[in-house]
Amino acid sequence: MKVTQGSQAATSMIILWASGVISGIIDNIPYTATMAPMLVEIEKTMGATYAYPLWWALSLGACLGGNMTIIGAAANVIVSENAAKSGHPISFMRFLKYGVGVVAITLTISTVYIYFRFLH
Repeated sequence: MKVTQGSQAATSMIILWASGVISGIIDNIPYTATMAPMLVEIEKTMGATYAYPLWWALSLGACLGGNMTIIGAAANVIVSENAAKSGHPISFMRFLKYGVGVVAITLTISTVYIYFRFLH
């Protein structure tokens, strides 16, 4: 909260984009499970109205960020394994090449959505 000086908009955007990037590096489920208690504490301190868009930011960031890499989500691992078994392997770097673009676009859309839905 010190970083954003209590700004709901700034806190939401940091959570959204940080969640998106981190969830591309580690699986999104453990990341979300780790972050949820922090948001509960913010909610206790700042109130439910303040925290509501933060929950959306965490949800969207973690879910969409998992599309960045093969290891970002369990579904990506399964698809990669099935593609390899059928003779069409997908390398980590090839997946990353497309994943970064997809995540950048979807997080940008999420930024606009969160701003106009909750912060405007």
